Amino acid sequence: MAIVIRSRSVAALSRADVGEVQCQVVGLLQTALNGPEMIPLLVHQVESFARALKLPVYPDSAYAAVVADTSRRTDVPNTVNWARLSGKFGQFDAIVREITLDRVMVMDMLDAVKADVGVTFEHLDALRVFMMLKGLHAVGHALTSYCLRILRAIYGNRRNIPKRNTPIKVGTVRRGKKLTGDAGNNLEELLSGGMRFTYELFKPLDDVMNRITLVDARGRHGYYVPQGFINDTLACPEEFYSISTAYLSDHTNLEAIPAQTLAAAVVNNAHGSYERQSPTVKY
Repeated sequence: MAIVIRSRSVAALSRADVGEVQCQVVGLLQTALNGPEMIPLLVHQVESFARALKLPVYPDSAYAAVVADTSRRTDVPNTVNWARLSGKFGQFDAIVREITLDRVMVMDMLDAVKADVGVTFEHLDALRVFMMLKGLHAVGHALTSYCLRILRAIYGNRRNIPKRNTPIKVGTVRRGKKLTGDAGNNLEELLSGGMRFTYELFKPLDDVMNRITLVDARGRHGYYVPQGFINDTLACPEEFYSISTAYLSDHTNLEAIPAQTLAAAVVNNAHGSYERQSPTVKY
């Protein structure tokens, strides 16, 4: 049974160009989720949970359990909502089990295209891939219970396996004074060699182009994602995991973000940074 996801705009949609990009993003996400590489990604997610809980890692058992348990297909929300989000690129509502992605980023980009301030097709391509990645981040949250079920299938009902929550040492994020686990962050780290995806926003007067970036959990080191990664992901979204590994696992091959740019334009958008964040930034 294939995963089918529909795109839904919370506000009345009056712009065809916005709706087109939103549907393209959801199409990329749906193709990735139905592709063969979701299985190894989920196996590695389960292994991350096991390591955080100090359980022995059994790759063959994890693979067999993920292949056997197809309930993930019904655990993935069947709707992506598009709405204005404050302080985040996307979110997963565990109560209604729906994903929401930030509509404003799409609108701002398309407005910049109309204003003819230097936005190119490459910038739009980067936005599509970035929003797909944030959709995968939200799916990581949605599949937390699934990963915990796989753990219990492998290890039995051990007391240290949580009932609902991601283990603290998995994709750690600070919420107030408390550190918690974040399955979405961990999924991003699996794709990017331990980093998290964020975005350098378009600022025409500052000659800053839209680029997908990688930032570590503490916001101290960052890299630009190469255009080849974007092109290949758009061409073959079903191969997103192997494409990510090929381009992003070795950070020595990536262009480092200058410290000033990192501090001014990128770090404040890093999801789950340990450091204190401005209340207006996007995660």
